[in-house]
Amino acid sequence: MEQDDAAPKTAEQNVLVLRPVIVDLGKKSKKAIRDLKNGRGKTMSEVEEAIHQVRMRLPEADRYKETIPIVLIYERKRRRVSLPSLPLPPLNLFR
Repeated sequence: MEQDDAAPKTAEQNVLVLRPVIVDLGKKSKKAIRDLKNGRGKTMSEVEEAIHQVRMRLPEADRYKETIPIVLIYERKRRRVSLPSLPLPPLNLFR
């Protein structure tokens, strides 16, 4: 019975939990994003460089394992400009 309990404990001890690495590449043009999606261009080189730097920080045993980059492309919503408040409600001429 004790043998069964010992096996999962050693397996859990060998698991290395890594934190995700987040790299902000800044604002990019539509062309740069299109090239990144196609796997080419300057932005793709920046992503490859970030992956290389992360691999160099890993222990020697984990350095050459497969690394899966997840690239998130998002567009910030524009802030709506509110009109200044009026002292009286506007007149509706179409009543």
